[in-house]
Formats: sequence, structure tokens, C-alpha cells
Amino acid sequence: MAMEIRDQVLAGQWPFWASSFCCGTPLLANINAGALYPLQAINWLLPLKTGYPLFLFVHLWLSLWGMHLFLRKGVRVGAVASLVGALAYGVGGYARSMWDTHNFLALPWIPLSFLCLLQARQAVHRWRATAGTGLCWALLILGGDFQAACIWVGAALLLIGLLPERRFIVAPFAGAIALGVLLAAPQWLP
Repeated sequence: MAMEIRDQVLAGQWPFWASSFCCGTPLLANINAGALYPLQAINWLLPLKTGYPLFLFVHLWLSLWGMHLFLRKGVRVGAVASLVGALAYGVGGYARSMWDTHNFLALPWIPLSFLCLLQARQAVHRWRATAGTGLCWALLILGGDFQAACIWVGAALLLIGLLPERRFIVAPFAGAIALGVLLAAPQWLP
């Protein structure tokens, strides 16, 4: 599907339909295709042999960086612990098993969204926390992994429930969900 989307985008068309496989299948209406995922531009602009490895590398780097930031600034562990945690998350067996699936696209946005959500504990960062969390949640959806986006909502609610500062996080969380739905609306709407 990614090649079909790429070919249609480069031809100057919206990727509505792929007639070349599965007796025809929707692209833009298929949330799993990730037709509106912004980082797909890497695959659109570069040849497949260069673009796809770079696409994977960018997601791997964002996964490592995101988990490091989440552990260092959100959970507040030491530098070595955050580095080990980031490596275990980004290049561990689970992440490696996802490299060849669209589920891999969710890996960077999960720790970054949790970091943004935890930043809502500080009054000065609530609007940024809402915007960052909403953007990350929208990217989870636009990346084609709606299941991971739904699981993230449950995990975020669990995280909020475990925090003593939960009353400061509920409103930014609700705002982030609303913002994420609005940002991902082009993928949802017919």
C-alpha cells in the first residue's frame, strides 16, 4: 500500500483508491494505510532503497530519544538508567519485531505523549502538555495503528490514576484527546 500511496502522491493525486491489488481497496479511508502520516513524506520524496531505511532510522531515533526524555524528565531517573531504558525500549526484541510492520510507527509517539502528559503537572506547561499529547495521539492514529492509539488511552488513564497530581492532568488529557481527534479528522472523515 505504501508504494501505491507514494505513486499517487507523486502523480499529484489524493490517494483515495488502489485498484492494483485486492480487487481494489481504499487508501485514504483505510486507517491502517497511514496515507496522511506526515513522516511518510520521507518515503514519498526518496527512492525506496534510500527512503525506507531512513524512515525506519528516524522512527528508531525518535523512539530512543523519546523514551530517554520520558525516563529522564518525566519519571526522573538517572542518566544511565534512562539510557538503558531507552535502549531496551528502542532496540529490544519487541521493537525489533515491529520494524517491518506499520505498528513500528507507534513506538516513538508513546513515550513522548506520556512525557507531555506528565508535564501537565506543572501549571506553566499545561497548554504545551495538552498540545504535545494531542499531537502525539494524532500521530498514533495517522500512522495507521488505531489499536495502539486506543491502548494508549487506557494506559494514560492508568498513569493518571496512579499519580497524586491527577487533578491537574485530567483536563489537559481530555483536551489532548479532543485535539488529537481534530488533528486526525481528515483520516476519519469520508
